[in-house]
Amino acid sequence: MTVLGFIWLGWGFSANAAFTDFSSNRALPAARWITFYVAFLVLLGLAIQALRRRKAGMKTLSVQRAEFWARTGKKLKVVSMLEGSGCALVALLCVVFHRTDLLAAGISLVVGLHFLPLASLMRFPAYSAAGIAIILCDVLNIALLRSEAITFAAGVATGAILWVIAIYTLFLAHKIPPDVVTG
Repeated sequence: MTVLGFIWLGWGFSANAAFTDFSSNRALPAARWITFYVAFLVLLGLAIQALRRRKAGMKTLSVQRAEFWARTGKKLKVVSMLEGSGCALVALLCVVFHRTDLLAAGISLVVGLHFLPLASLMRFPAYSAAGIAIILCDVLNIALLRSEAITFAAGVATGAILWVIAIYTLFLAHKIPPDVVTG
């Protein structure tokens, strides 16, 4: 979630002059990008630390890694293939209809939709909330905004939601002892 949120936020920020107007030796856009990168690196470091700790605790889980992938692997591949196909279809339709301003919101909508089955598949209800929030943001963006504002809003909203999920996951990883999760 950390890296994907970073990509979405970067896409959104790149559509806004507040992040891209370096004329007249303005330092503010550079400061914004530096702050963004520092926030990403901190979040990434915390995620790597949590993954290392979680990997060490994987041996205590009641469901082994191989069993988990045997149970969910095929369904996860289907969800991922549908997401990829949906994104490709959105890109094609945006180009065919000359509406590239809807590209970010359209792909984000597909991403939001893919979180709905992913929530039950991964047994993580927060993904449902993330998917619904992304879908609602995209619908509102398309209905209320125009041109680059759609790209900015879709990128920032999707990236922010993904980072909130990443932070929530890190919070759970640090607050809940593994024996409580596994029963």
